[in-house]
Amino acid sequence: MLVGNMWTTIRAALVAPLVLAASASHGALFNLTFSNVTFEDGGSVSGSLLFDPIEWTPLTKITTYDVRVSGGNTDLFPPFEYVPGNSDTFTDLNPSPPFGGPRSFVFAFFTGPLALPPALQAPGVTVFGREVQFEVPETVFESVVPITLLPGGEQWLLSPNDESAHRSYSPSSQMIATAVPEPSIALVVLGCGVALFLWNAAKRSN
Repeated sequence: MLVGNMWTTIRAALVAPLVLAASASHGALFNLTFSNVTFEDGGSVSGSLLFDPIEWTPLTKITTYDVRVSGGNTDLFPPFEYVPGNSDTFTDLNPSPPFGGPRSFVFAFFTGPLALPPALQAPGVTVFGREVQFEVPETVFESVVPITLLPGGEQWLLSPNDESAHRSYSPSSQMIATAVPEPSIALVVLGCGVALFLWNAAKRSN
């Protein structure tokens, strides 16, 4: 009975990583990294996010991201770091990007109400938050070199709207996508190692 149980455990150790590897292969996870992204006011954007264009749906939320903005007109846009703890996300697929070209993914990271910089404070102004948005052709996931961002930028979400509370990206701003290795190989190796260990244990027990 002990040997039978051991063989059952060995088979489970071999099958489990193969099942997990198969399930992990459905998507295509990418690390999107900002490359030389600057604002027209001299500010800059750095950081990255994880995104799966295959599994994407209109309800998809980005859960792993770190988008840092700094420099430029800091009187209007103090340095800020958009992370899951202080902001939310929105994604969309644009089938007809401006100026033609391939479809594009739109990413937005936005906060709730924040304290307005003194330069934007005025009677009757309501602040809903701060938002950074960018749009990138879906061909970025097929490229090994940075792809130029489509028009986008950062803004304060105000009522009434204030055009001075918006800054756009410089034309040279880019993004690069790097595929995240799937864990399938590591899982298979680990499973085979466990099975080999159990095999040796079973032999010693006979």
